[in-house]
Amino acid sequence: MALDDVAVKIARSENLSILPEVGRQVIRLIDDPDASVAKLESLIERDPAMSAKIVRVANSAYYGHSNIGSIGRAVTVLGMNIVRSLVTTIVYQQVVKNYDGFSKGFAYGLWRHSLATGIVARILAKIKMPLKAENLYAASLIHNVGLLSMGRFCSDQLATVIAEARKGERSILEVEREQLGFDHTEVGELIGQKWGLPEFMITALRYHHSPLEAPANQETATIVAVSQLAAQRAGYTFEFVATPEPIPTEWLEAIELSEDQIPAVESVLHSEMEKVQQLFNVPAAA
Repeated sequence: MALDDVAVKIARSENLSILPEVGRQVIRLIDDPDASVAKLESLIERDPAMSAKIVRVANSAYYGHSNIGSIGRAVTVLGMNIVRSLVTTIVYQQVVKNYDGFSKGFAYGLWRHSLATGIVARILAKIKMPLKAENLYAASLIHNVGLLSMGRFCSDQLATVIAEARKGERSILEVEREQLGFDHTEVGELIGQKWGLPEFMITALRYHHSPLEAPANQETATIVAVSQLAAQRAGYTFEFVATPEPIPTEWLEAIELSEDQIPAVESVLHSEMEKVQQLFNVPAAA
């Protein structure tokens, strides 16, 4: 299967994990200068099940509130950015729950890694670019959507790729390119374009393994790239990662971080993951 064949499948939405329209529209609001509380509230309320889950989560001990009875109140109390992050998390979790590709264990391992990556990105962004912390969380949460989708429309080939990558001799990208002629970052880019995601998110999907090659949005792509390796190193990995990769020094330098700061980030990650796994009913292990 060539990348052109994948592009056709994505264009036709065949055998592909598709975000619900409400979810896609909410994510698009990230870069919309005309976005308003009323617009966000109106979008979310189109999906009663999502609305109910957001209200439930907003009233949890994690956010420290207990008197939120509507989406409007949730947006007012928590803010637009946090509510958008909740929508992204809930929608992506639903994509995983409905997954019927390579294996459920693969999907849930990927989901757990994605959640950890999002949390690390939020931690780093609060240090480096506080106003974009929730945006970086959302981009990092879905950074491997190309891989998840490959598990649906070319699951046999992916199984072979994973078996080879699990040996630990070569990276998943190397094996994908050798056996398929393309890799999951290219698939992720196609999906991001199909969904109409903001450019910084599409860049993260495409360059989270090579952020310094990104033609634009290098800083945000590098935060996502560092975050996914930090999540792996902290133990939030999945099937094809035999040994977590070290975080390249040049990536850390690009966002003015040092290796000495990573253990503290991992410590916060473990604490946050315990809370968030309970909040979203995420299994402790795949």
